[in-house]
Amino acid sequence: MLVHQSRMEYPYPLSFERAPRLLDPRHPKDIKVLFLNYDPGVENEGHAVFEKILSPLNLKATYNHTRGVGGLADYQVTDEKAREWWPSNRDHCDSSQYDFIVVGDITAYSRPYLTAACKTNIILYITNRFDFGVPGENEYAQLVATASKWPNVRVTVNNLYEQRYAVATRHADVHVYAYSPSTGALDDTASELLKESELDWSAIDQQELLVVGRDHEMRFVQLMQEAGIPPPHVIPRAYGGPLALTRRRLQ
Repeated sequence: MLVHQSRMEYPYPLSFERAPRLLDPRHPKDIKVLFLNYDPGVENEGHAVFEKILSPLNLKATYNHTRGVGGLADYQVTDEKAREWWPSNRDHCDSSQYDFIVVGDITAYSRPYLTAACKTNIILYITNRFDFGVPGENEYAQLVATASKWPNVRVTVNNLYEQRYAVATRHADVHVYAYSPSTGALDDTASELLKESELDWSAIDQQELLVVGRDHEMRFVQLMQEAGIPPPHVIPRAYGGPLALTRRRLQ
């Protein structure tokens, strides 16, 4: 996996309070992960990365998947919704339950945890604008910027535009710990999906444009067809984003 380390070194290890450092071979322990996410591709990516890290240590990760406050507020996670949701879910920040909270795709799902200054290790994996669902809300933007510098929070991005957007457009000094583009690594679920692929991947050139079959992408395909332009191959949306890259690496 290509990761470019941040210029800023944190003064503390990525570890929850009063517990052995995570992944310390002197204190081997399986990892419990709360995964807040909306996108299946991000889920598969996250699973696969954890598997690649833990497998050589003979450890495994167990997951609890949820949309968290997203079940209440969908994408528009306002401060009011975050505070309404938090009291009945504060146990998520009990380090005896979870070693990591991973927030993928919809970064605003992290809002209740950041507002409450949750001390559990939190990874914000930004694959879309960090303020998606709450654009223009300065209070939220500054909350993410502040939390990005906490010792238990790591912000990673899968493209180089995200930090520029945060700083230049939202005036939020979000500290990006690492640039981590999609690896294409497979977890077991993704492997099974690819076995059932409807595409003949051997017939697709390595440099050919691929489109995920979501509504707005399909509108793009429709416009190309109307203009007499050969449309790109369409990947079923259930495969998620990183799976196309994965399939190419397997060839």
